[in-house]
Amino acid sequence: MRLPLCFLFVLLIAGSANAQVQTQLGDVKDSRTTGQFFGGLEVKIKLLGDPVSDAESIRTVITKAVDDTGRDLIDHEKQKNEFEKKNGQRQQTWELSVDLKNPTRKATAIKELTGTADLYVPKNDPDSIVKVEEFQKTGGQPIVSPALSAAGVEVVAYTKEQADAEKAKQAEEAKKNSKANIGEAIAGAFGEIFNMGGGPNGITVQLTDPKEIVAGVEFQDASGTKIPGNGWSSSGNRKTKQIKTYNFQTKLPDTARLVIYLATPKSIVSAPFALKDVFLP
Repeated sequence: MRLPLCFLFVLLIAGSANAQVQTQLGDVKDSRTTGQFFGGLEVKIKLLGDPVSDAESIRTVITKAVDDTGRDLIDHEKQKNEFEKKNGQRQQTWELSVDLKNPTRKATAIKELTGTADLYVPKNDPDSIVKVEEFQKTGGQPIVSPALSAAGVEVVAYTKEQADAEKAKQAEEAKKNSKANIGEAIAGAFGEIFNMGGGPNGITVQLTDPKEIVAGVEFQDASGTKIPGNGWSSSGNRKTKQIKTYNFQTKLPDTARLVIYLATPKSIVSAPFALKDVFLP
């Protein structure tokens, strides 16, 4: 159901007088149910403006969501606080999808929904882009970078061969270090690193990002052209340690670079939004 745009039309000035971001209310999908599964409330919010066109990724943070009975609608399990890659080049609109809990059966409206959309615009701060040339030569060691160190971020990249060697090493260490329960120790080791390696052309990135400042990771050839992937898988929590394996159609060239995008203050354009009394379909 599409609701009238009069419910929300906010013009926000972010970053400079020319950095205008407009937010508009989109569709509202109410899948209210008394069951445990498949229920929920989805609210679409459209962003428009030049910063949206320039943004590489966007993060949505919900600060308050209540229905007209006072029920808290924030689903903390779905609040990942991570940047989402924008699809399409120079796309001047972006539609956020906000997933909320079931309203009460008596609720007829969202009384209040407030939050912020953080747009990552790397061109606003070239220092937010960390390029690691010929990263495959790091041999599974932490990448040395003043920018990463200053941000409290640790990145370790593994080729398929390096990942397999690391798995074997950690499994052997688990056997040596656990006299009480060897089986449990091995399971623990593989529970943490099972995702490493992937397919024959896989690249695994181990990321520790306690401040959740990493806005994206990509791979480029020596000329700076993005190398498209063939799917990925991940495990863990990046605040403590996330392991993400990217698969590719062919083996990456030795000259390939790893690019890490950091959400620095200069690179972020924040667009706050506030919806009130949004009727539920």
